[in-house]
Amino acid sequence: MRSPLAIAVVALLTLAFAPAAVAAPGLIQRPPNPDCVAPDPPATGNGIELEILRFGVNYGNNTAMHMAQDHQNRWFVIIRHGIIDLYDGDAGYTPIGTALDITDRVTIRFEGGGAEFGALSIALDPSFATNGHAYVFYTTGPDAPAGPATYFSRVSRFTSTDGTTFDPLSEEILLEIPLTDRYHVGATIGFGPDDLLYIATGDGFDPSAAGDSFDLKGKFLRIDVSGASGYTIPPTNPFASGVSGAPEVFAMGFRNPFRWNFDSATGDLWAGDVGSFKIEEVNIVVSGGHYGWPIVEGDICRVTPGCDQTGLTPPAWSYPHEPGSNAVVGGLVYNGPAIPALQGSYVFGDRYHSGLQALTEDGTGGFGSDTILDGNGYDSFVEGADGEIYVVQGVRFGWFIPAEGAPPLFDTFPQQLSQTGCMDPADPSLPGPGLI
Repeated sequence: MRSPLAIAVVALLTLAFAPAAVAAPGLIQRPPNPDCVAPDPPATGNGIELEILRFGVNYGNNTAMHMAQDHQNRWFVIIRHGIIDLYDGDAGYTPIGTALDITDRVTIRFEGGGAEFGALSIALDPSFATNGHAYVFYTTGPDAPAGPATYFSRVSRFTSTDGTTFDPLSEEILLEIPLTDRYHVGATIGFGPDDLLYIATGDGFDPSAAGDSFDLKGKFLRIDVSGASGYTIPPTNPFASGVSGAPEVFAMGFRNPFRWNFDSATGDLWAGDVGSFKIEEVNIVVSGGHYGWPIVEGDICRVTPGCDQTGLTPPAWSYPHEPGSNAVVGGLVYNGPAIPALQGSYVFGDRYHSGLQALTEDGTGGFGSDTILDGNGYDSFVEGADGEIYVVQGVRFGWFIPAEGAPPLFDTFPQQLSQTGCMDPADPSLPGPGLI
C-alpha cells in the first residue's frame, strides 16, 4: 500500500509532464464583414436614346423652346437672330409660322466680334390665355439695325391678341442691364410656382459684379409682372427694401447660370453655372443664397491670401474640366412616365464634354452622377406638358425615349470581383478579411 506522500508525489509528476491542451480548430467569432455583401440584382429594362428631328426652318442657331400655354403640343422656338417660330408637334413638328420677329433690335455680336449674344429665351405669362403676354430675354446694341448706342441685356414684354403671333410694336422694356463684354450674359427666364418671373444673369465677364449685391449681373432676379405694366418687387425678396442690395436680386454669386429649371414636383430651382478653368457647378438656388463666385469656383478658392467662405452655399454637384472647353447646360428633374428608372433624377448636359448626366440622391444627403447617354452640344432642356424632357441642339431638337437593347440605366451590379467588396483592397487577387 502506497503512503499518502507517495500518492501526492505521483499526482504532481502527472500534472507536470502532461501534454499541453490543444485549442479547438476554427474561429472563435466571425471577422467583421462590412463590404462583402450581396449586391442588388442586375438592372433590367432598357436604356434611353434621343429621338432627333430637325427644325423645319432655321435662320441661325436655335437656342430654346417653350410649350405653348394651351398645351396642345405647340411649341415656340426661339432662334438666336431674333426670330420666334411656332411649331405643331401633332403634325410632325412642322412650322406653323413666325410668332415674333425682332431681328431689327437683336444683336448677336459685340463690337463686330463673336459673342454669347442673341435672343436667348422666352417665357409665357401664367395668365397668357387672358392677357397674351410673353417675355423675351435678348441682347441689343449698335450692331442691331435699330439698336441703342451701347450694349444691353433686355427683358421685354410682348403682347399677342390671337395666342399665336406677337406684335413687335407692343414691346415694353422691363429691364436693361448694361454689358461691357461679349461673354456671360446669362440666358434663361421663366415663371416659378409662385407665378413670379425669374431671370438669370451672367457676370458680364466682370467677376466682381457677381459678389456685388447692388449689381444685377451674376444673379438670379425675381420680379412680379402681374400688373398691367412694368413690374413690382416681391416683398419676400432678400433685398426688397433696397437698403443692402438691389431689390430685384433673389440670389447671387454666379458666373454664368446659362440654363435652369424648376422641379415640377417639388418646386426646387436647379441651375447649371458655367465655370472658369477648373470646375462646372450644379446649384439648387434658394432665396438669399450666395453661390460663391468669385470667391470660389466649386470648392477651389480663388482669393488669396485667405478664403473666407462664411455664408456661401456649396454646389449640389460639381465636376472638373476635361481637356479643352467645358460649359455645363442646366437641365431639369425628370418627372415623366416614359422612363421610370429616371424619375426623380436631375438630368443635365455639357456643351462640349461629359455626355448626358443624371444626378441621384446617394442616401447621405449628397448626390451621385451617372452618364446615361453619350454626346454633347446641348443648348437647352425643357419639360413638356407630358412630363418628358425635350432638348435643343442647334438646328435639331428631340426627346428621350426608352431604347431596346441599350444598357439599362443605373446598373450598379459588379462586373469584376474587385468591385464586390469581397477582395483585399491592397491586392484584388486575394480574398478580403471578411471573406470565409
